[in-house]
Amino acid sequence: MHPTQPADSGVPGPEAPQGSVAVDPGGADPADRNLDPIRDDTADSGDGDSGDDAVARDWAWVEQWRESDEPPAWAPGVTLAVFTGLIVGLAVLVLSTGLSSMPWLAVSANVLVAAGLAPALWLSRHLPVLRWISAGAAAGVLIGWIGALIS
Repeated sequence: MHPTQPADSGVPGPEAPQGSVAVDPGGADPADRNLDPIRDDTADSGDGDSGDDAVARDWAWVEQWRESDEPPAWAPGVTLAVFTGLIVGLAVLVLSTGLSSMPWLAVSANVLVAAGLAPALWLSRHLPVLRWISAGAAAGVLIGWIGALIS
């Protein structure tokens, strides 16, 4: 049996061997602290009230991209948007034509799909790669609906 060291002695006990990395008690990796784009934990005033004092920040790679003033990559972006639009459009078309015998169910399912996609598409409209995916998905939903109405 090993004697344990007091918590404030600074000497690791048998539970924490030398050279180990301290882990957050909540189980989160310390390197993942700033992955939340809405709330920045480092901007807290420390008094427990995170009302208006918290600063909304993007992920580090998004901030770095915005600071670089790099122009958008149109060719790969449009290719990605077209590919995403085709997949989403075909999915909406298959859903609509599969439920065409019950129009109320087809309309309800399409409204639910669009309502489920809308928040994610809206939030990703300003992110470097995800904006192309969201534009393609939005266009795919519209194309799928037009295709369902025509067929």
